[in-house]
Amino acid sequence: MANQKYRKQKSRRISELEQKNEIYMAFPLYLVIALVPLIIYVKKIIFNDPGNLYWDGISEYYDIFVYYKMVFLLIFTVAGIFLYLFLHKNNPFERSKIPYYLSIGAYSVLTLLSAILSEYSHVAFFGIRERYEGAIVLLAYSVILFLSMNVFSHEKSIQILFGCLLASTAIISVIGIFQYFGLDIFQSEFYQKLITPASIANEAGRFTLRVNERTIFSTLYNPNYVGSYMALVMPVITVLIIWVKKPVHKLGLAVLLVLTIINWIGCDSRAGLVGTALAFAILVVLYRRKIWRHKWIALAVAGAACAGLIVFNFATHGSVVNRITRMLTLEGKEDTSDAMAALNKALTGLTDVRMDDDKAEIMTEKGTLCIMVRDDILSLYDDNGQEVMSEYSDNTVTITDDRFDNIFINIKPEEATLYIYYNNFQLMNIILTNDGLRSTSNRWMIYRGGREIESIGFKGREAFGSNRGYIWSRTLPLLKNTIFVGKGPDTFALYFPQYDFLNKLRLYQTGAIFVDKAHNMYLQTALNTGILSLAAMLALFVMYVISSIKVYWKSDFDNFMHVAGLACFTAFCGYATAGMFNDSTIAVAPVFWVLLGLGTGINLKLKKEYRGKAKTE
Repeated sequence: MANQKYRKQKSRRISELEQKNEIYMAFPLYLVIALVPLIIYVKKIIFNDPGNLYWDGISEYYDIFVYYKMVFLLIFTVAGIFLYLFLHKNNPFERSKIPYYLSIGAYSVLTLLSAILSEYSHVAFFGIRERYEGAIVLLAYSVILFLSMNVFSHEKSIQILFGCLLASTAIISVIGIFQYFGLDIFQSEFYQKLITPASIANEAGRFTLRVNERTIFSTLYNPNYVGSYMALVMPVITVLIIWVKKPVHKLGLAVLLVLTIINWIGCDSRAGLVGTALAFAILVVLYRRKIWRHKWIALAVAGAACAGLIVFNFATHGSVVNRITRMLTLEGKEDTSDAMAALNKALTGLTDVRMDDDKAEIMTEKGTLCIMVRDDILSLYDDNGQEVMSEYSDNTVTITDDRFDNIFINIKPEEATLYIYYNNFQLMNIILTNDGLRSTSNRWMIYRGGREIESIGFKGREAFGSNRGYIWSRTLPLLKNTIFVGKGPDTFALYFPQYDFLNKLRLYQTGAIFVDKAHNMYLQTALNTGILSLAAMLALFVMYVISSIKVYWKSDFDNFMHVAGLACFTAFCGYATAGMFNDSTIAVAPVFWVLLGLGTGINLKLKKEYRGKAKTE
């Protein structure tokens, strides 16, 4: 009897020690979940690399939202590797995990090859400004996915992880709500001093935080990223509300759910809407038995959420209803506004706009205006080589030729830039470089000209999904060259046909806009790291989906591991669906990869337990 009691005590001590070790190993992952989305700090970046100077047109830049997210993600990832190697005792290479490792490994290898072989290797490894999702970050995602699959096996460590996620979500949501009501803490003098290093404090006036009235971006930088984040966390919160026992915990989670719903609507992201809708549909189907057993709690939570939205809608004079209505309109429709009507009228007679290293051409029904700069001398002539008459005054070139009198050019000598307008609409910007003429956007991104603009699909529907149809149709033709390896991580903007001035003018009301994102995580992957890398990533996703359906379809969710696994799966569904309309971003993606790894590990653990019970029976 004494021996049996001793064995139980010894087993308990071993279990407690394993839990402590697991929490220690998981600590960097806790920091990834809790801190990376919140990090905001000013970084002054000096562009010494010629490639960066070429693309940015500036020598320095102030990053606020993204750079240090990258830095700390890499720090936490390296710390996670060392702790895992030092503390982990079990064999991670179980037969059931091998298919997942093959997908992760294939994706990682192809990502690295795409970076090595990229024409823009610096960008491919370290990322382009305002994104910083180069190869080193993508490989970090693979590492934290691996760690999350193998670190978590006890309830306590998983509960801490969810606690970190909920705490971070609460902070993001509260900041977002304040922004919606015009009380943005980022605009306060105190906060700006807090996020600005002392070394550049005297330069604070040279950078500003982006502000859109009544639009939520919180600490995630972009409203679309807020939509992806909310699609990720809202299903987790909902699952936990039904699972937790204490009324105070239910109330706290219900309040947090209302806060996230307000952010979900206030960020005005259609991607977040679609992702969340699918995640909740899957949640209701899989969690049906639990919801039915706790139907009164579910109804109370739903009622509280609806009441909160009604109050919020009343307080904001109907903005909730207006935004939901607008978000539900996924199909881009013809804009009948006065501004669009004026644009359509102004563009009458304009047939095409082209540019290469030597000249820019504005083609109209009356003829073609050719613009050339040689030896700092501006020349204007038509398609027959005849000089086009013009007048110069106050850095403005006014064309007196009747064929082109609706075109004028504003010159900024200090920038060596020509701003070209057609009927007062900004058509294009041209900058003179050592490599010849280049176009530049209003964000000072410089790019080459070109003539061939291919498109696939979305003919007449380019406005679909806030002009995503246009971006996708111009991206798809580029994939014929990225079957095996991609152009390089984070290089999408460098290969998109930025010189498609006329169509950009028609859709964005300016031809000088810079398209820097695919607005589709899967297209982004296919172009940057290759179609084969996308196939490897999708194989990982498909295996996880099939495994989750098998595990949870008949589950009663009577223990925490099943509930945690369902929370991870519905979060995956929300984010992966939002990814059809949003890009991967370092502000949200690390949370996704941690939850995917956790969910995969839980599924494998539960399947192993099922097989063990079957053998026993």
